[in-house]
Amino acid sequence: MIEEQNEYLRVDFSNALQFRMKSKKLKKALSLIEQEDKAILMLRYQDDVSMANLSLLLRSDDHSIKVVVRKAKSRIAEVHNKL
Repeated sequence: MIEEQNEYLRVDFSNALQFRMKSKKLKKALSLIEQEDKAILMLRYQDDVSMANLSLLLRSDDHSIKVVVRKAKSRIAEVHNKL
């Protein structure tokens, strides 16, 4: 039973460490992209703003917002993969 608990703790620690490493890499990528892309991504994924509300905020149609979000995701993925 103790060995099982220790194994569980080791796995949790490993996952936490991996999460922190990925978080640092994502933060670095966010710091390297354009402010507009960062703002769009933060609103959409951190603040959970819907596409409809993004279109209202940015005074644009839904299709254009989807394109903007897709392009911002593509740009951050490219930067992230280079790190």
